[in-house]
Amino acid sequence: MSAWRSSWLVAVALAAGILAMPVMSTTEIEVFPGLTYLALEWLAAAGAILGWLLTDRIAANRRPAWLLVGAAVLMLIIGSGLATTQPTAVGVIVSGAVGGSLVRGGRRRSRDPAVLVALATMSTWIAHDVSHVLHAPMRDLHSYLAAASDELTGHSAYLQGPLQATPPASHNPFVYPPFTLPLFEILTALPLHAAELLWLTISAAAVLIGLRLIGVRGRWVVVLLAWPVFAIGLSVGNVAAFGFLCFALGYRFAASLVVGGVFKVPSGIPAIWGFREGRYREIAIGIALVGLLVVATIPVTGWEAWGEWVRALGYFDQTVDRLDMRGASLTRYLPSALVVLVGVVAIGVALLRRGRNGLARFGLVSIVLSPTLYVHGFGPLLPGAMTLRPALFWFVSAIVAWDLWGLLPVSGGWVAMAIVAAALLRSRDEDLCGPVDLSDEAADLHPVGAGRLVWPAPV
Repeated sequence: MSAWRSSWLVAVALAAGILAMPVMSTTEIEVFPGLTYLALEWLAAAGAILGWLLTDRIAANRRPAWLLVGAAVLMLIIGSGLATTQPTAVGVIVSGAVGGSLVRGGRRRSRDPAVLVALATMSTWIAHDVSHVLHAPMRDLHSYLAAASDELTGHSAYLQGPLQATPPASHNPFVYPPFTLPLFEILTALPLHAAELLWLTISAAAVLIGLRLIGVRGRWVVVLLAWPVFAIGLSVGNVAAFGFLCFALGYRFAASLVVGGVFKVPSGIPAIWGFREGRYREIAIGIALVGLLVVATIPVTGWEAWGEWVRALGYFDQTVDRLDMRGASLTRYLPSALVVLVGVVAIGVALLRRGRNGLARFGLVSIVLSPTLYVHGFGPLLPGAMTLRPALFWFVSAIVAWDLWGLLPVSGGWVAMAIVAAALLRSRDEDLCGPVDLSDEAADLHPVGAGRLVWPAPV
């Protein structure tokens, strides 16, 4: 069998697997009236294919074929009919068309098999995003603001004991250090919608800057905003966007790896890489910045808040066990002692490589040791995933968001982690780059490109 035919067969198999994710992941419940996960995915796929084909005709300097024009008109007619009965369906089709157009890009010719996987991935992203971003939007930000309001009214922002029942989505336990409270206290002074808009804008900027720092090119920066890891994190107002920025900045300025631990302690684990690289001065700057934040906010928070925070972490650990709130964390599947052992081994393996490869490995370690883990916590696997060939990259980015209960008793994120870890272990190079042996058409479908460095920053 020729290599050309094999590559198309692999692409078809990967795309089919992606489109089957809702079936393997969930029972076919109605996400919206009359619309299941699978229906949303197929609507997005129809839009993506149409958007890709129309853009392809335009990019090739040809007039769109009459068949495509007819299809577009038909879609508009169907869309107008659905606009009143199924407005969500219309939005999904339009989103799919925009996504398909972005995947196609402006190259005169684009016929690499990986395009099938990219279009399937875009379709499943949209189905997942639409199903989740409208559920309690900005709920994490609301939890942060509620904690700050409690502090301002003389109550503690932290848990005073383990919770006995699942809290409202907008009032989850606050687990961040006391020096973060003044920021949220400032936001509480704004009208709620203004605070939400400001927070969303800053968070989206953090993700966009992080993507550029790790070397994502052109249109793919926009496309990756739809990746559920980012889309869900932004929609709920989680601080994961800033953790991702700190990790992405870490290769250029290792102090940010220390600061990243402010948002979640395991996010500070990559700072070990800074010691491995001899970046002692930068690590010291990071520690000093955190220390300065502590000292500067003590007059506002007081020392008592630190004791409450430490006790609250223990209460939180009991709460997540009791209420099954660990998400996809390894602690959900394994005893905590075994997870720590796995983490120690993972740190040892990460230390075997220096440079970009070593930092990407530490990104995976930070995920492994997360005591709670939801889809927005998988951002640090992205630099390692950039070393995969286009079809496999898009497959990995598609499965992160789904539970694979129909096949395996784990989150798809852990399957993605295993694939990325294998790629990093297989590489004997300290640097990371996109695959070097790609055709121009295949390279155009890769967010970094052929042979281009991940983290393209001089040291």
